[in-house]
Amino acid sequence: MTLIRECQKAPNEIIPFDDPRILYPQFESQKYDGFRNVLLPNKTFITPSGLQCANKNIVSYFQEIVDYSCDTQTVFDAEIWSPEIPFSELQSV
Repeated sequence: MTLIRECQKAPNEIIPFDDPRILYPQFESQKYDGFRNVLLPNKTFITPSGLQCANKNIVSYFQEIVDYSCDTQTVFDAEIWSPEIPFSELQSV
């Protein structure tokens, strides 16, 4: 039996820039408009909330990674995005 835990998300508290908990210098990363999925070794893609991904074609699109995950019993946690396809289209591909 596989135990799936809910994703730990950051708290929604606003922290001021001069808060002593923030150490400078800070680095940033660009936010890409994609969606997060976890690939389990049983060919199942799940969302951060633990629900199965609604896109039924996702396994065929990522078949090589799915096969590797099954062969090596590896779990992948990734953001799926495209620089050419808008987010609304990406979810329905």
